[in-house]
Amino acid sequence: MIISCSRRTDIPSFYSRWLFNRLRDGFCFVKNPFNPNQISRVDLKPETVTAIVFWTRFPEPMLGDICLLDEIGFKYYFLITLNNYPKKYEENNPTLSKSIKSIYKLNDLTDSDKIIWRYDPMIINKELDFDFHLKNFEYLCKQLERKVKKVITSIVNPYKKSLKLMRNKNLEIDESVRSLQGFRKFLSYLKTIALSSNLALEICSDSMDFSDIGIEPARCIDNRLLNKLFHLNLKYTKDKSQRKECTCTISKDIGTYNTCIMNCNYCYATLNQNTAQFNHKSHDERNPNL
Repeated sequence: MIISCSRRTDIPSFYSRWLFNRLRDGFCFVKNPFNPNQISRVDLKPETVTAIVFWTRFPEPMLGDICLLDEIGFKYYFLITLNNYPKKYEENNPTLSKSIKSIYKLNDLTDSDKIIWRYDPMIINKELDFDFHLKNFEYLCKQLERKVKKVITSIVNPYKKSLKLMRNKNLEIDESVRSLQGFRKFLSYLKTIALSSNLALEICSDSMDFSDIGIEPARCIDNRLLNKLFHLNLKYTKDKSQRKECTCTISKDIGTYNTCIMNCNYCYATLNQNTAQFNHKSHDERNPNL
């Protein structure tokens, strides 16, 4: 079983002590995101967990304990989102300097193959236009050169709840970005920029095929990477609980909606920041339920 930790909750940033307590206990409880009254017990013993995939914007809080993962015998890698958008889009994110320093520290503790950068999602609008992204992406590539080997991007998915969130903050999103003139050329430029910093560029959960410009579909929960890193022989099984375009292999997510307090105004997993703040304040690291 692969543990996804987590699409819905930035556990490394805010709940790392809870996570390490659960790993020591060997289990946790997870609510069904569509039926909170349905709670399942997830086995977290090392002999049961194939690997843990951490999704985060700021791994710093768990870095002091990361050696415990190796001591206990867990296999893992990180997906770290770094967009460097104006603050109104990502209100409570760490500063760019703190984020980059955190990735550098993580790189000192583990292999760069275990750190995947996510420039994700790409929001395209009048403010964050192609030119903004090309300059921003190039700057970030230079900062992360030799610290990571792969970057995954995606075009923001206009979920109704995400659109509502953004419109409430007077933030635009161009829903027809894929039909814009020069869109494929723009992605091709991103690919060239990534290569100039020795980074492979992949695209996440997109219905369009960009293989002709050298951009392959990403597999964020990736059995191939796990096989390469840890000499496993995992077969690919699509995670049917994800959207059709998602190519991730099947995993068990241990996150919970409305628990991340980064307050990114395009997020599909935090619908109400007041609820997220309340849940965060109510959190008990000793409770097996996040």
